[in-house]
Formats: sequence, C-alpha cells, structure tokens
Amino acid sequence: MRAAVYRSYGPPNVLKIEDVQKPSIHGADGNQVLVKVHSASVNPYDYLYRKGYFPARLSNGFFRPGQQILGIDLAGTVEAVGKDANGFEIGNRVFGNCQGSHAEAASA
Repeated sequence: MRAAVYRSYGPPNVLKIEDVQKPSIHGADGNQVLVKVHSASVNPYDYLYRKGYFPARLSNGFFRPGQQILGIDLAGTVEAVGKDANGFEIGNRVFGNCQGSHAEAASA
C-alpha cells in the first residue's frame, strides 16, 4: 500500500509517497478494525509532528519519528474486523481518528 511517510523531522519536503506494509489487525491488536481510507485531513497535529515540535518528540521519538505515517482523522470503509472488535462489519462506512491515516489503509 502507499502512504505519505516522513523518516526525519523537518519541512514539508521530508514527506515522500512510499510503498509500505499494510497494517495488521490480528494477534495483539484483535480489538481493531482495518479501514480503507477514502479521506484524511491535514491538521495542526500533522504539522507539529512533521516539524519535530519538542513536546511531540517526547511521545514520537526524540531524534527521528517512531510513527512515520502522519494523519489522525479519517473516513473510509471497514475492510477487516479483529476478533475482539464488536459492533463493526466489513463494508461499514466509518469516520474517526487513529494514527497513520495518510495512507491507503489504517488500523483503528
């Protein structure tokens, strides 16, 4: 799958479109759903994390980002449902927030 990835903090040109592994919802993440992302917003959170704002570095990695796909808001369709995720079915249209929504799919 393709995603907007940043491997270092800095200006907008640190973002690159790359092929990355699709998130998994199995195993320890059985309470999650896999969402095919139709829309994702760009907000101040994304700017601060990409830029390397000091408080963001405390939770995301001091020297380089730990979570390398930005995005927190999304709208899309459920592609897979974890064994412990109640109330969701494949094909449900959903919106909400989860990290890594600037990609073709995200686990929420």
